[in-house]
Amino acid sequence: MHRPIDEARAEYVDCLNCKRGYDCLSMSSDCPKQSNIEHYHFEYLRAITANTPPDVLETLCAAWADGRVVVLPVKVGDTVKVRSDTWGNVWNYKTVESGNFLIGEIVSITKTKKQTLMKIQAAHNVSWKRPRKRYSVNALGITVFPLTASALQEEQKNG
Repeated sequence: MHRPIDEARAEYVDCLNCKRGYDCLSMSSDCPKQSNIEHYHFEYLRAITANTPPDVLETLCAAWADGRVVVLPVKVGDTVKVRSDTWGNVWNYKTVESGNFLIGEIVSITKTKKQTLMKIQAAHNVSWKRPRKRYSVNALGITVFPLTASALQEEQKNG
């Protein structure tokens, strides 16, 4: 069983930020952690890549080096708010901010040849209705806004 990432990161950063500064990292240093710096680094990398196959890591590293990696501010399962004027008929939908935004959940993110799309399922007051609509990831911050759980509770309490 691999160690948690946070624990491995904390030990590695603790060793790097030793009170002795960068002198601690030289091989001639007498720091007790110096002999373990490679061990801490290895444990940290192993914790990060615990269940990732080597070929996937190689592909990801190559894409990162080419500048093709983009980290989105949302993931599948995140709650978002969507401008209601982009949805169409919003009768009986769960809304916030005086009906200006719908509450939705990202159910999938798909990469096509030309763009990356998010499929958003709007929350509806009728349980069997599950309307979905696709938005480009370029709509983030314009039409679609990430919503944290605490912000969602706050907006539902006020609205």
